[in-house]
Amino acid sequence: LLISGLSGAIWEVQQMASLDRSGLRQVAQQIKAGSFGDSVYITAPDFTGMILTYYLKHECGYKDETLPTITGFACPESGKRQVKHEEDVQWWQRQGVIDLQMELLKKEQAKGAKRLIFIRDTYRPSSKLMPTREISDALEARLKQTYKAQPPVLYKGRANSYEVTQYDLQN
Repeated sequence: LLISGLSGAIWEVQQMASLDRSGLRQVAQQIKAGSFGDSVYITAPDFTGMILTYYLKHECGYKDETLPTITGFACPESGKRQVKHEEDVQWWQRQGVIDLQMELLKKEQAKGAKRLIFIRDTYRPSSKLMPTREISDALEARLKQTYKAQPPVLYKGRANSYEVTQYDLQN
């Protein structure tokens, strides 16, 4: 009876582990499949970009030089979302961080980006030092004023889910 119970528990854990806990893994697979084409990506809040970069590198086979352009609010000028967290508070406090994102989009448009893919965690934390929800909301409002948006698509995971909104950069 003990062996049978243990075997059942092991099987149940294996089944749970095989299910996708993060909707962001699905987004990474869509990027790899080419579903988003010539796009630039903005992730909010910052750790969404770190996780997406991890999936693209370790599960989808991207190398640093082949990663798509992924930005977040912590390092918007870099053009790639760097996998670090130390300077994030400074960037969230920086005046004009939304303008920096908009300038980056214009540069990416000039390079041929046809779409913006805005990826948001459905869990929207906020604090005095890192007002991620408020700044992300403000950026999203500005994007909707500037570009034509498709309705957001929910990438649901058991633990984390993400909303992905596509914006047409050619209008």
